[in-house]
Amino acid sequence: MPVSAETNSDIALVNFNEKLELTNIQTAVMGDAEAPVRAKYDDVECWLMDCLKGNSSRYINLTFKDSFVDDITAEYKFEIDYYDYGTGYFGYYYDSVESDNRFGKLFYLENQRKWRTAEFTLNNAEFKKGIDGKYDFRLTINAPLSNSCSTSSSSVAISRIKVTKTPLKNPVYVTADIDESGNTFPWFSDKKIIHNHFVNRTENELNVNVRYVALAEESQTTLFDKTEQLTLKAGEKLDKDLDISEYDTCNLYNYYVYITGDNISSEFIPLQFAVIKTDPNGIKNRNVYMGNHIWKYDNYKEGIDVISKTNIGGMRIDVPWWYVESAASGRKLYAVGDVDR
Repeated sequence: MPVSAETNSDIALVNFNEKLELTNIQTAVMGDAEAPVRAKYDDVECWLMDCLKGNSSRYINLTFKDSFVDDITAEYKFEIDYYDYGTGYFGYYYDSVESDNRFGKLFYLENQRKWRTAEFTLNNAEFKKGIDGKYDFRLTINAPLSNSCSTSSSSVAISRIKVTKTPLKNPVYVTADIDESGNTFPWFSDKKIIHNHFVNRTENELNVNVRYVALAEESQTTLFDKTEQLTLKAGEKLDKDLDISEYDTCNLYNYYVYITGDNISSEFIPLQFAVIKTDPNGIKNRNVYMGNHIWKYDNYKEGIDVISKTNIGGMRIDVPWWYVESAASGRKLYAVGDVDR
């Protein structure tokens, strides 16, 4: 039987003790198991996402109380206490503005054999029970891979999840998208456009300063740093295109949007993009081919288009016997250049 602790309206907390302690959390369950897998490390009680027990024990699902998530402009800081044992990983999904089941990131174990805390912040959470129609947040030891997944080689113990809400943190929200497949620009393209979509989530007109920055993921070198001022009416949705066609330095970039104003200080990372050294004349290196199980991916046509920008001569894909044996399979094989085979 869960035990409700003293409540703070801006803090949600679950302690995975023998008697589950919940603050501003309506539900905390493990996968579809009838009972969680319990463990104890360094005298700390916990739940164990067990890599040997199937999907029933590879998830921890949370549903927050409605009173905790009533502010759509809020930012949420998560603290996950986990026991660092083994060489596996865990990650998370959450109900976001863009997707009911958005994947966040993976945290990798380092076999330090001690309790550690993973921290991250969400500024696009919506928490409307979008995961399976009943959960807001999910921890998992399954890594996403399109229509299939891999599982951590190690089980992961979780003792506590704490969420701190900062109300009115993001009165202006921004998303972004790129027309190029895989968000990947050929270096010579004269149409490198990032489409930004702003929303004023308040009932007041707002004047804000917007700063657009692209940093190389590893070196953190700056590709561009641009600014502009925007005025958004109450509830207004505003689309703004950012032309970066002048930049041709090849790398993988994180795209940041900073929004500041009166009592406003928000940071968003709406996407990653790449600039790559595609040959402008379409010349391919026939000495280089790629092996890829492309059929595992939902959007394999887009994947092939991205691969075609890399100048490789072609690709080898897995050809199961049933492709050959049964013409009724309905599948097609694709080659670089979008030619049906």
